[in-house]
Amino acid sequence: MADENKPPEGGTDQPEGDAAKLSKELETLKSQLAAEKAEREKLESIRKELEETRQAAKERERKALEEQGQYKTVSEMQAEELKRTKESLEALAKEKAELEALKVDAEKWSAYQTERRKVLLEQLPEDARAALENADITVLETAVSLAGGKSAPTFSGASGRKPSGGTDKKWSEMTMAERDEFTRNHDQNQLRKKIAEG
Repeated sequence: MADENKPPEGGTDQPEGDAAKLSKELETLKSQLAAEKAEREKLESIRKELEETRQAAKERERKALEEQGQYKTVSEMQAEELKRTKESLEALAKEKAELEALKVDAEKWSAYQTERRKVLLEQLPEDARAALENADITVLETAVSLAGGKSAPTFSGASGRKPSGGTDKKWSEMTMAERDEFTRNHDQNQLRKKIAEG
């Protein structure tokens, strides 16, 4: 009977030892997980506290600026920026329109000068044309009046019309058509004088 109570050799002690070992490792893992969880909770608590501190600081700053009358909400700042952008675009469009108008005037003025120069050069003797080919129009007008003793005719434009009398309107009050006609029918000095008058 004594042999019956005796455990078999190499028998059941081994599984009981493994179970105890596994149980011990499980307890160690549980305690590590609990420590990690406690650490995460502590970090989360610190993060929340830090965020609350930041929010409180922002609120204090906002109140201080509000008391000084300097606080503006994001929507107010965006509205102001939008207004400035719109004003800039409107100014840019206006400048572009003015530039286009000036470009048209410049092209007409250039065409006038080219035609006027051609007319004046045709009235000079052959030998003087080459020397005065690049001279200013006022120089050409003077040379024509001295060379032939006759007054230099004004540019009559492509239509061949004779210059009309002056207009009583200021340059700024003239329409584009009136400006074109004035430019075609008057010499450079008269045109400069009209523009200078306003």
